[in-house]
Amino acid sequence: MRALPIILAITLALVGCRDNRYSDGIEDDGNNNGDNNDDDGDNDDGDNDDNIECLAYPTCADGTIEQPEPCTQEETCYSETLCGVTIWCVEPTAPCRAIPTCEPHEVEVDGCNNDSACRTVSLCGSTIYCEPVENCLAEPSCEDDEVEVEQCNGADPCREVTMCGSTILCQTNDGICDGFPVCDDGQIEVSSCHRGDPFCEMRTVCGETILCQQLESCLALPTCDQGESGSLFECSADEADCRGPVAICGSFFFCRPATDCQALPSCDDGEIESREPCDIREPVSECRHVTRCNQSLACRPRR
Repeated sequence: MRALPIILAITLALVGCRDNRYSDGIEDDGNNNGDNNDDDGDNDDGDNDDNIECLAYPTCADGTIEQPEPCTQEETCYSETLCGVTIWCVEPTAPCRAIPTCEPHEVEVDGCNNDSACRTVSLCGSTIYCEPVENCLAEPSCEDDEVEVEQCNGADPCREVTMCGSTILCQTNDGICDGFPVCDDGQIEVSSCHRGDPFCEMRTVCGETILCQQLESCLALPTCDQGESGSLFECSADEADCRGPVAICGSFFFCRPATDCQALPSCDDGEIESREPCDIREPVSECRHVTRCNQSLACRPRR
């Protein structure tokens, strides 16, 4: 009987050890499950997808370029959108290099000055003013290395030359040139003509040039209006009030308003003064007209 309490104490001790062992295992399992749940929350694939940023930029197709403004003509423009960004693409336009010109019967002037016959010509951003040429009697002519032909033929370059409404064909003659210039019927060959003479023209064939003067059988003389004075000196580009040539029966004048001005024209240093107007064959670099107070001089370089 004395041994019974001892046996009972040993039995209780063994049961207590067993309960502690199972309790520790349950607590470990709980901690592990909690840790695993935390790890699963950190690796949530849904959260990573929401944080991806779109950095791509739209581009235009080959042959088109991006323009800063939205499309206005849908047939030549379109839009491209990517990652919330929209651009507009358009076909590039070719650069405009054309130059405005007047018609053959017109001359380019600085402005129209309310002249109803004057008109503006605009092309590629440039504008010029054109007005009809009054009393335009000049005729087209070929260059020294060209000959006038009825029609273009062969391999040599050929071109049209138009002046005062008349057109001729000029062809380069690279071969042996055996032609010579002649005056038309009703003309006579002369040794000199004043620049601006509407009845005189140069004729060049195979490098030889002659002057042809129109013959007139009438005896009438040109006259300027009242308050004007006539001169054989051609109007300069800066003479807005000068007009002409006023021509009739082979004679002509350039008309300028009369004035009480007494100042006299003069040539520059290194030039020779002359009362003889420049010849039609003299380029402006070799002879120029100077007019002041209706008095004119011809200035030629001193040789």
